[in-house]
Amino acid sequence: MHFISPYVGFMIRMLTDDYINSTSEILKTNDGGNTWNVINSMNWLNIDLWNKKDKIQFVNNLQGFAITGTGVL
Repeated sequence: MHFISPYVGFMIRMLTDDYINSTSEILKTNDGGNTWNVINSMNWLNIDLWNKKDKIQFVNNLQGFAITGTGVL
């Protein structure tokens, strides 16, 4: 989870039904974390891609990156 201001923040959430099929989502809040909206979603055929430590980081208020422990951006 990373906040670029007291109100605007982003986080990664992973949803999985089983070991093979999983979905990762990037969520954004505009109200300090009271509510979150999905801004990106991706289905993975292999949970190992997102089973590592995920990170979301911003270099400024407009540019950010989401990365998995396996190096997937």
